[in-house]
Amino acid sequence: MSPRPISDRATVSLGETGAPRCPPGPVPGVLGRGLSKLYGLGLRLDQAKYDKAGNVERLPIPVVSVGNLTVGGTGKTPTVAWCVRALRAGGRKPLIAMRGYRKGGSRESDEAAEYRRVFEREGAPVPIVAQADRAAGVRAFLERDPRGADCVVLDDGLQHRRLSRALDVVLVDCARPATRDRLLPGGWLRLPTSWLARADAVVLTHAELVAPAFVDQVAREVVAAGGPSPIAVCRHVWAGLVTEQYGEDLEVDIEDLRGRRVVACCAIGSPDGFLRAVRKAAGGSVVGEMVLPDHDPFEARAVSRLIELAMGSRADRIVVTEKDWSKLRGVEAGRWPCAVVRPKLTMRFDTGEAELAGMVVAATRGGGR
Repeated sequence: MSPRPISDRATVSLGETGAPRCPPGPVPGVLGRGLSKLYGLGLRLDQAKYDKAGNVERLPIPVVSVGNLTVGGTGKTPTVAWCVRALRAGGRKPLIAMRGYRKGGSRESDEAAEYRRVFEREGAPVPIVAQADRAAGVRAFLERDPRGADCVVLDDGLQHRRLSRALDVVLVDCARPATRDRLLPGGWLRLPTSWLARADAVVLTHAELVAPAFVDQVAREVVAAGGPSPIAVCRHVWAGLVTEQYGEDLEVDIEDLRGRRVVACCAIGSPDGFLRAVRKAAGGSVVGEMVLPDHDPFEARAVSRLIELAMGSRADRIVVTEKDWSKLRGVEAGRWPCAVVRPKLTMRFDTGEAELAGMVVAATRGGGR
């Protein structure tokens, strides 16, 4: 297998018990622990203003927030998409509000582009507001289209306390449990575990990456940290593959990867689950892996490295994430030495799907808090 570039955030490894061994933060050791304390102090000072009356804004339609405590992916994107589908099934008209990460220019953020493609493929486009001031963006949308939405799903909204919400759904990744980490930069927490007490519903994600007994242990640790007992446990699964031909998405079966020479590439916060899924789908025929830092822009040099890796390993398929395809789809089709596919990622619940759906829909029939 070709050497794998190292990302700026180590992936999780699992011990014999199926419990994750979390890697150290960006600044490990004594210095990291000291800086974590300073980070926590600054966070408390910054957030104190929202404990005062008048500093939280209420939108004219209810808000469901999906968020987490850690840097990187815990499954927010598929959870937000699941919430949109659950709300629509309950007779609601949701829009997605998010900050987005693209700075400058006119192109939409990678996450917004991903949501747009996913729901357009399903034949049910969803309104998306992607800007730093999410409250202003939602208000502007409602001014243009007063009947275009009757509720909001807030992507990555836990620390966005400026905006009132009817429900806070907090995700805890079983493979990187926040209960076993520390604040940045000594660890990977951007919010302390005490914020679990703000959650109305906790969902344990990535159950497929750990032993079942460890999922139960994480649930106990969430409660011990002050959070509510997790309402649901889910795992991330591939429902199929998508490739682009002549500017149109074409869906193919996962078996398309079986026995082929496959190169896996991603630039996401927690790449371990993606890489495992590629290996499983390919049946052990992964011939190269390329992991880049979360939100890497895939500039010309990185694209050339990926193409060279695929050519050098004589790959039949390159597998990337839907989010990364937002940047790679601009590459001239003739440059790719083989087909580029990405998984249709979905959530499969072990427990609690109906209960969570009921909470999400019920919250949007009332007001914010």
